[in-house]
Amino acid sequence: MQNRTLFTVGFGAQPIPPTRDGPVSRGEPFSPSLLRCRVLVVEDSEDWQELLAVMIRKVPALELAGYAPSAREAMALFPRVQPDLLILDWHLRDGDGLAVLRLAKRARPACTAVVFTLSNSPRERARCVAGGANHLVSKETPQKLALLLELAGENFRAALCPPAPTQPKL
Repeated sequence: MQNRTLFTVGFGAQPIPPTRDGPVSRGEPFSPSLLRCRVLVVEDSEDWQELLAVMIRKVPALELAGYAPSAREAMALFPRVQPDLLILDWHLRDGDGLAVLRLAKRARPACTAVVFTLSNSPRERARCVAGGANHLVSKETPQKLALLLELAGENFRAALCPPAPTQPKL
């Protein structure tokens, strides 16, 4: 059974379909509590990788599905991981993140892409938007990314457990 409920990360992001994890593949009953938003981190700095992993693991509805330290590795990993949320460093050792962003949006249009970078020039912002980024967050303010991840988790849980319809009072 597939759950087609959509949610948004917030701030005008595109909908993200939840993934199916857990015992569903083993034939056990479907349980929304086993669904998690799969996150792929593309970052070449080990320090930032560790910080992002900590941020992601603090949000119960998020799952760190993998990380790639280069554009080449990210493009190879993306189709296998099929993330719901992509956190992408814009400046990678083997080029910029634009190729990764374009591949991600072509392969999985519902994937929300967050560019996480030190660069904050108007030219770079325009390139991110043109490439399909949903959000751009500066590495100078990682707490904004932490907030965005918390919102993603909250929206994800809300989409899986929508409020029961209320009966009109007569």
